[in-house]
Amino acid sequence: MDKQLPKLTTLSISLLQGIALWFLYYSFEQQIFPATNPIWFNPLATLSIALPVLLQLSATPQNWQRLLIFLALFGIVLSLTASYIGYQQIPVAIIESGSMQFIFIVTTGIAAFKAIMYGQLWSEKSKLDYQRLFQLSWRNFLIAAESLLFTGIFYGILNLGAALFNVIGIDVFSQLLEKPWFNIPVLCMAFGFAVITFRRIAKTVDIIANILQTLIKFLLPLLAVVALAFVITLPFTGLQKLWDTGYGSTLLLSLQAMTLFFVNAVYQNHQEQRAYPIFWHRFIYLSIAILPIFSVISAYGLWLRIDQYGWTVSRCWGVVAWSILTCFCLGYLQGILRERDHWLRSLSWVNVRMGLIVLALMLLVNSPLLNFQQISTQSQLKRVADNVIDIDQLDTYYFKWSLARQGYIGLQELKDAINDEQFSLKIDRLYAPKRDAQQQVSQQEFFRYVDYWPEQHTFPEELKLALFEKENNRWFRPGQQGYYLLAIDLNKDGLAEYISVKESTQFTDMNIWRLDEQGKWQNKYLYRNNPASLRGNKTDIQSLLQANKVQAVEPKWQDLLIGDIRIQISF
Repeated sequence: MDKQLPKLTTLSISLLQGIALWFLYYSFEQQIFPATNPIWFNPLATLSIALPVLLQLSATPQNWQRLLIFLALFGIVLSLTASYIGYQQIPVAIIESGSMQFIFIVTTGIAAFKAIMYGQLWSEKSKLDYQRLFQLSWRNFLIAAESLLFTGIFYGILNLGAALFNVIGIDVFSQLLEKPWFNIPVLCMAFGFAVITFRRIAKTVDIIANILQTLIKFLLPLLAVVALAFVITLPFTGLQKLWDTGYGSTLLLSLQAMTLFFVNAVYQNHQEQRAYPIFWHRFIYLSIAILPIFSVISAYGLWLRIDQYGWTVSRCWGVVAWSILTCFCLGYLQGILRERDHWLRSLSWVNVRMGLIVLALMLLVNSPLLNFQQISTQSQLKRVADNVIDIDQLDTYYFKWSLARQGYIGLQELKDAINDEQFSLKIDRLYAPKRDAQQQVSQQEFFRYVDYWPEQHTFPEELKLALFEKENNRWFRPGQQGYYLLAIDLNKDGLAEYISVKESTQFTDMNIWRLDEQGKWQNKYLYRNNPASLRGNKTDIQSLLQANKVQAVEPKWQDLLIGDIRIQISF
């Protein structure tokens, strides 16, 4: 049994966490401080979620005082990074920061996972022993995962009970579950109770970890065969097919990461351990020795993409992942070259120090020292300044949806520098202030975001009104969609057909508009068939319209009519 704080203490921590999270939720719902200021809201939310969970997972009657000191220091670091991320969300009315917040959540979770292991050893006054770190990592992960699963099932049962009582006319339970002041603290208490339960059976948790490690033990030789076979066949196939996939470097990095994880799961720092017969033992460390070859190939692939298209947030992360995995691989390689069959003696030294490096990186990426949004913004703007791409080719949607404040500042500076009226209008539309979902939009405001081809006077006012009525709903956000109306004769009857195009960062939606028998405008969705070269890429409709690249094309295949059944053929 894992020693832990008294049950009442742990549940009290959960209750206080629930109250804090409810207060933050209430401020967000009512749009009052601190929710209106992400510089304050982000650190308060981060600390309210992370610190109580870490304390519950790791505190014991013997280490809680030193652990509180460690968590206080770690909390200060988290607060600073969270505040900086909050600053990158300002001005809130126009900045889209969803992708940046997702990265912050993931990296903070990894940092907390790594930090608490070192914090547990420090609070216990133990030396940095990898075998102990490995045991703590599996135990903490499984207890947290099982507690989350328990909490989810608990909440599902509450909702099931409320639904059953609703059937017989008792709705007090369903109404209660809809109240955040009730369900947030209750769920936190359920999570705390689950942590208490699973920490009591820590030995069982360790058995589950051993079962998972045993399964990995049987999979590691297969992974080693795949790695070696790929290296052997590579000289005969070349790299071009790998690059043609568009994600060749990602595949190689994934293979490296999986191999390193499996190796650590199997060997666990037993220096003289032979998990396999000598043949397979040497076969596996040979597969580890060739991993730097994958680092060289993936580095070349990353360099090609960066050289051709510049830095983006995803490529910055690719370089970080490459750096971490390469350091692990080179560390293991030097151990293999020096120790041969006894190379596991170097495993602990490499892993303990690389764990601290990973922890530091997960914190630095949320700081001004390693701001990927800023790096990406400067790189993409430099491509424009160096005439690598035209201003019309700049993906402004990427700036808005992926680069947060840095993207906004970069585009504003570019807008002021080039003094292009059309580009300025595009940026002003893109960064139009957000509106509340319930707020109505006037026709005048809506039509600021509509472009016409070939001329505005071509389109009936009733058609434009029908488009306004269709699109003016709670999903409409000024500047987040572009609308285009096209008039072109598609059936050779001398009259124009009207096509509406809605373009956003995620999709392009096309409809044809026609009058029905009652004289009302009705729309029908149009299937969009992109050539292979454009699939997965965003098409700049506005630029194509401005270049008058619009024409009606005869279909290659006629429709097949069987009775009243019409079959359209396309390839």
